[in-house]
Amino acid sequence: MPGKRISHGRGGAGNISVDTDEYVDGLKYSPPRLTQARHPHYSTGIGGAGNIRKFNADEIAAVGRANAIVGACPTTERNLGDGILPADELMRAGVRIAFGSDSLTLIDPLENARELEYNLRLQKLERAVLDTIDDSGLPQRLFDCATRNGAASVGAPGGSLETGSVADFFTVDLDDLSIAGTPPDELLASILFGLSKTAIREVAVNGRFVVEAGRHPMQEGIVSDYNALMRKAEASA
Repeated sequence: MPGKRISHGRGGAGNISVDTDEYVDGLKYSPPRLTQARHPHYSTGIGGAGNIRKFNADEIAAVGRANAIVGACPTTERNLGDGILPADELMRAGVRIAFGSDSLTLIDPLENARELEYNLRLQKLERAVLDTIDDSGLPQRLFDCATRNGAASVGAPGGSLETGSVADFFTVDLDDLSIAGTPPDELLASILFGLSKTAIREVAVNGRFVVEAGRHPMQEGIVSDYNALMRKAEASA
């Protein structure tokens, strides 16, 4: 297709610089949910999702009819200046949004949730842009993007704590300075918009704790290996 580039599942120029290309379906890595949309202007591989910002109204409606889940990484788009995902228009069309982890500087689902909203505020000069989609409330909507929608995008039975769901969850220290004193009915909003990473105490994956008391069991070794790798890279530069 003239003027379009094929993404085969590893982003595009955006991984090293601003990415202004539009992508067509690379097929090789296309999940059925997105392939059913049969629309040429977005990548259904990993990466390149920021280019969905170029969709017009008809194209957004087509993705909505396909019951698609769009993978977004607002922190990457912010850091690289790639543009702003029209999350409000997508959500109104029935499109769910999940978060990727291709950021060059930060991997943080909650930060992505904040930026999804904050980027739109800067663009539209409005507050609580995604709070007008339906009656679910902005904190719950953004938390679903960071949890339920991501699980659904890969067909995993997770994203919620209920019978039949895998036990993927994290706990927070309610006395951490970032959320201390928050009333129970405002806790989710405080977690979404103010939680510090220092507040996260345990992380469980499929019922097994991989972080306890705020530390991963392999943390010291990982940090040591990373520091050694960085010193090697600097020495060879």
